[in-house]
Amino acid sequence: MGRKHWVGLFLLAAGMLSVRALGNEPPTRYDGHRVVRVHPQDDHSLAQVHALTDDIWSHHEDHAPLDIRVSPAQFSMLAESGIEFEVLIEDVQALIGTTGPVIAGLADPFDGYLPLSDVYAYMNQLAAQRPDLVQSILIGRTLEGRDIRALRICSSPADRPSVLYHGCQHAREWVTIPVMLYAAAQLINRYDTDFRVRSLVDRAAWYIVPVVNPDGYEYSWTTQRLWRKNRRPFGGAYGVDLNRNWAYGWGGAGSSGSPGSETYRGPSAFSEAETQALRNLLYENPNFVAHIDLHSYSQLVMYPWGTVATETDDAEAYHSLARRMTRAIHGTHHSAYGFGQLYTTLYPASGTACDWVYAESGALAFAYEVRDTGSFGFLLPPDQIRPTCEEIWPSMLELTEYASDDIRLIADWPPRIAPQTPTSMMFRVSPARKQPTGDIHVYARTLPTDPFVEVEASSDWVGNWSAALPATACGRSIEFYIQVGTVGGGSAFLPAGAPFLGFKIPVVSATQDFHDDFEAQRGWVAQPAGGGSWTRVEPMGTSYLGAPAAPSEDNPFGIGSYCLVTGQGPLPDPSLYDVDVGSPAVVTSPPIPVSGPAAELSYWRWMVARDSGGLNAGELELAVSTDQQSWVTLERVGHLGQWERAAFELGEYIPLSGGVFYLRATVTEWRNAVTEAALDDVRVVSLSCSLSNLPGDLNCDGAVNNFDIDPFVLLLVDPPSYHAAHPGCDPLRGDVNGDGLVNNFDIDPFVALITGG
Repeated sequence: MGRKHWVGLFLLAAGMLSVRALGNEPPTRYDGHRVVRVHPQDDHSLAQVHALTDDIWSHHEDHAPLDIRVSPAQFSMLAESGIEFEVLIEDVQALIGTTGPVIAGLADPFDGYLPLSDVYAYMNQLAAQRPDLVQSILIGRTLEGRDIRALRICSSPADRPSVLYHGCQHAREWVTIPVMLYAAAQLINRYDTDFRVRSLVDRAAWYIVPVVNPDGYEYSWTTQRLWRKNRRPFGGAYGVDLNRNWAYGWGGAGSSGSPGSETYRGPSAFSEAETQALRNLLYENPNFVAHIDLHSYSQLVMYPWGTVATETDDAEAYHSLARRMTRAIHGTHHSAYGFGQLYTTLYPASGTACDWVYAESGALAFAYEVRDTGSFGFLLPPDQIRPTCEEIWPSMLELTEYASDDIRLIADWPPRIAPQTPTSMMFRVSPARKQPTGDIHVYARTLPTDPFVEVEASSDWVGNWSAALPATACGRSIEFYIQVGTVGGGSAFLPAGAPFLGFKIPVVSATQDFHDDFEAQRGWVAQPAGGGSWTRVEPMGTSYLGAPAAPSEDNPFGIGSYCLVTGQGPLPDPSLYDVDVGSPAVVTSPPIPVSGPAAELSYWRWMVARDSGGLNAGELELAVSTDQQSWVTLERVGHLGQWERAAFELGEYIPLSGGVFYLRATVTEWRNAVTEAALDDVRVVSLSCSLSNLPGDLNCDGAVNNFDIDPFVLLLVDPPSYHAAHPGCDPLRGDVNGDGLVNNFDIDPFVALITGG
């Protein structure tokens, strides 16, 4: 054990002794306690679970799977109850022993967890590092007299669109704190070198509050690791659930009026110093455009409403943005995050931060549940801290960029461009913080070392724009940005970081290895399920609660009429519920060929999962494997309500050297409700540059012959003229001897190619 860990253990022990001396309360131990996931199937078994334990980690109040902590005696009663369950954590105290004592130092605060004093010391260190960018702000004090502190990060003291991101409303959710500190550190450390970060720090004020609940967090270190609430006393009980204490929907479903409950909402809305501090910060800075309330665990990105199942007026924008944010998360370490409305995706929760912020300010407000999905729960090991920080960070950039944009961009451009192929890029612009004019320019380049050059752009009479992107060689990217004039003068630039960087579209050769539109039987194997087994069929549309359940047609963007669906039947006729998903429904593909070292897997999927209360009632998981033994999850999705496409770079998940792989789809139903899934147009495209980067093909016609002599000579003696004459050709084609340079040493090899040597 390193010196800093011994010091940390000493400080932790000293803190515990201090609390014992003040409160005479020994630390709580959880020896032999387990965390189990139970599956109550009716009201009676649900009541049994609630009577069995007072620590429900997942806080569902319906028939969904519940993660609960049980003592050895409670575990014995559960085993005798007949309720289905699985053990997630075998010994809670043993797991605490691997997470609590591993204390980070300020030199690298992401290799362990920081006590409260070190959190504030690191915040002060960041403020001292860049006083031109960072202010440390006291926004309130707790009942026990502890500071509630925020960092304001912006290059200007003037009013800017603002974002508020905070963690640790719930004391035991330790990993939310380093995620916030990491974001702050990235903004500061990358400001001088990352154009996107610089742009977002220049145009938005970031308010980051790592610890909303300092009293509860301190108590979770010294006395009770799994403490959730703040520390307000109520007779013999303690604590208010701060994320049930906000005013919007206060007192509604998903909160409790009992001080002994883990979801106790407090005596009144904003009764607590912690929620008052955040409320006042928002009132004092009326320009907030985005908000994230960070929690653990479940790997979800959610948005209002939490208090009712009704969608907000911005539901379409929320859905689109949440999909972008989860893709940004996924792109770092391939963690699969679901997304959706809080009420329907997780559970009813009234008096939450994201509901109030959206209702009060109109800011785009989200509630995150970060790692993991139950294997460790609130006791996430230290080696997962940094990966969690790294994957959440890009989603925060996505939200900040979207919310602070002067102009909204609605774009339709391809995921890739074929080599040497001029391409039209389609887009529209709409007002956000500013009103666009018709003065729009598009600039592009094909090498990161080249300057951006304006390309032709034109619009039709309804405001659809088209820009002509240049042709270029395989292996490069087309990079472009858009400049939009705004009413009142000035310009808006898209994306953030323009005009120094732009959007990128890769240039690659694509070969289709596999496409199953399910118009014929290709050998998919479905495991029998208790209801709603996968079957290849022309889908028959059904409805539930006034909305589609099973699709009425296959993927409407494809060709044909067949797809894979989980059963058929005119739901919701109770006599026909046997066609709805019961036990997990699993289907596995035949061997799918893949020819290249890099490949994209794409498919269209449908998922409807709703119970009678409108809650998300199931999950669709897609996974890949090379041997059907070890499976790697691509994604987990809950209720979608429509056909949506997903695409993945396959080589990032499994080795492609074997030439084949398998795709598996699993649907799990949670609440004896209506759960329907479908799959269509599974496609694999191998990506390569083998033909397009032919050495010696200097005119890019796909062959090496006498027509390449003049371009080769021109490249050697006058490179700018070569670029002008052949703008789509990669000059490295002239590197015939393969030494990485184009020079006189390539002449003899080039002559040998031309003459057949």
